[in-house]
Amino acid sequence: MSISNYKYDPCSGRFFWAIKPKNGKGRVGEEVGSLTAKGYVVIRVDGKNVLAHRAAWFCSYGVWPDSDIDHVNGDKKDNSIVNLRLASKVTNNQNRSSPYITNRSGHLGIYYCKDKKRWRAEIIKELKRYRLGWYKTAEEASAAYWAAKSVLHPDSYHAIQNPSDVDPNVYGEGCEAPGGYYKDHLPSWLRPL
Repeated sequence: MSISNYKYDPCSGRFFWAIKPKNGKGRVGEEVGSLTAKGYVVIRVDGKNVLAHRAAWFCSYGVWPDSDIDHVNGDKKDNSIVNLRLASKVTNNQNRSSPYITNRSGHLGIYYCKDKKRWRAEIIKELKRYRLGWYKTAEEASAAYWAAKSVLHPDSYHAIQNPSDVDPNVYGEGCEAPGGYYKDHLPSWLRPL
């Protein structure tokens, strides 16, 4: 099936049958697509599964994207064209809304250190790791992460949607931790006093 067998609605981000499918399954106007294990919508094009957000880009701009497509709001099922943007892998990863499956804290950018009995917050920008300090609770560490994210990843939808309620003048313990603290590259309000 070619892409012309489908009609793309740029407002809803959904695909529908434009013609009656040859296999007889489905009707004109019926929604098409299925979810992958990672939560993305796929449609069948020329015998291959194609990510619907990439097909949406093609339907809207007439060219297949040559880089990652980022879901601005982090919702992998929202393929409306206003929610899609070309992005580098780095930018796309900075727009994560949830931690990797291997993360046991349930929060982005923090982990628990058993030896110190503290939570560490850190963030990465342009392959540099910024250590944001040690905190007594996961919530404090997470708030520090979101405060830094709003400055270091300003294009991230989630940085805008999760404003920190932590005073930017409050820092975690041990900011001069082994491995270095990149105070010269942080905004002034993130630097130790």
